[in-house]
Amino acid sequence: MSLVIDDAHIDIVKEYVKSQFENLDSIVLRYVKAMNSVIDTGIMEGATAEALKEFLNQVELKAGSNSADLGLIASHVDRCCINFVVEVDKADKELY
Repeated sequence: MSLVIDDAHIDIVKEYVKSQFENLDSIVLRYVKAMNSVIDTGIMEGATAEALKEFLNQVELKAGSNSADLGLIASHVDRCCINFVVEVDKADKELY
């Protein structure tokens, strides 16, 4: 029985995961922009308007911190994939 590690596939998966994190960040930023437009252009008064503004404020705060978090996660995935391939190659050289 043999174990085959496809380095190219690991790279493809790594790039896919990184791009999905970038897409997620972009989607959140577009959502914030759209909601700001609703608040800026709509005639809004009262408790519902104030609640919407506060909700958007919280989304903006979280989106800013999530952007950094998403970047850290993407970097971690990148390092894990690279380290995995390096460790498998190292173990393979020890065997053969």
